Amino acid sequence: GLAVQRFAANGTAQGGVTVLQGLSPDLLNAADVSAYDLQALDNGGYVLTYSLGLEESFRSATVAAQTNGQVLTIPLAGRPHEFYVGGAPVNASFSLRGVTSTGAVKTVALTAVDGVISIGGAILDQFANDNRLTLQVNGLSQGQAVTVGIDTRQDVKYDLAAALDTVATSFAATTSGPTAVGVIATSEGRAEGFTIGSATFANGTGPSFVNIQITPQI
Repeated sequence: GLAVQRFAANGTAQGGVTVLQGLSPDLLNAADVSAYDLQALDNGGYVLTYSLGLEESFRSATVAAQTNGQVLTIPLAGRPHEFYVGGAPVNASFSLRGVTSTGAVKTVALTAVDGVISIGGAILDQFANDNRLTLQVNGLSQGQAVTVGIDTRQDVKYDLAAALDTVATSFAATTSGPTAVGVIATSEGRAEGFTIGSATFANGTGPSFVNIQITPQI
């Protein structure tokens, strides 16, 4: 991320810090200043620019195939930096899934080098939001498992006291009977709750129950 602070000729700060790109204001107090540059201005002032290292997070996740060729998913929190897959079976393959700027779902194949998958700008630039991604594990046989070390960077921090956005949506089931299924989904964001406001049924009375299944995807 990048932020700027203007200083007078005597070294006194003028105004506050201005965030230019990629930083939450809560990160401005971070001690990790990875680079800085001081430049004199034509009017006698100075501008100090500095980059702050993003907060790092590490966790591990294990997934196991219940059937041959099952696509396993690991939702990611934060911007992915590296995946450590050195102990994965040789038949395992990995990919990142997210959405593009047009809302289309996109999957990008990943390549491990010496057991490490590095995620750079060339990969992240293919997605609209690089902190709304899912790691996919493919190619496992039934009973095989993979443990992935996940290294991410925090580039967004939410105010837990802030009100959540409400998104209204609807669906119509295309089949009848106990297998009737409707899918309610949004391409971005993380749902915190669901409410069924109203429903109408072809039989005039409705089902005996409604089952909501939450499947993490993006």
